[in-house]
Amino acid sequence: MNPCINISEFQYQFDSKSKRLLYLGRLTPRKNVSCLINAWAQIEPKYKNYTLSIAGTGNQEESLKQLAEDLNLENIEFHGYVGKEKKQRLYRESLLFIVPSLMEGYMTTGLEALASGTPVVGSDTYGIRDYINVDSNGFLFETNNEQQLAEILDSALSDPKTLQPLAENGRRLAEKHSFEKFKKKSNKVFENLLRKN
Repeated sequence: MNPCINISEFQYQFDSKSKRLLYLGRLTPRKNVSCLINAWAQIEPKYKNYTLSIAGTGNQEESLKQLAEDLNLENIEFHGYVGKEKKQRLYRESLLFIVPSLMEGYMTTGLEALASGTPVVGSDTYGIRDYINVDSNGFLFETNNEQQLAEILDSALSDPKTLQPLAENGRRLAEKHSFEKFKKKSNKVFENLLRKN
């Protein structure tokens, strides 16, 4: 069974005027956040009114900050560890949630973003493509392809209103992964097992 989230904790709030892009997760090699920073560097001069927010901690935190400095990125902020309330607020305030991982499990953060009305841009790898449907609730890019990621972000930011249907579809998908739905599925599985025995 797929993981689930407490859907009531995440308020749907899509805003095409939002000027924030968000990464939230561990800052480790497997998460490949450097790919996102390098992609952002390609388009940041065109979108000076947007900010890339990176929330989380890990053994690459300092090297990623150094990378952003080396690339002379002005519109990037590192939040470090964020608690529950700030995490929920960041989801709501973001136009896109980006997952550049080299490999991933079935991510609850992606579902949390979708529940908040934030479409997901993710690398085309196991665990991400399981719930991201291109042109339905988000975008997929070839794993570690900075150029392709930059192109997707550029296209999305050039016309943010087109993201509204993706946000709505994403919320519907997240609702299918609520604790309540999970409980019903689990009960059915156990009932079937009991019948067989």
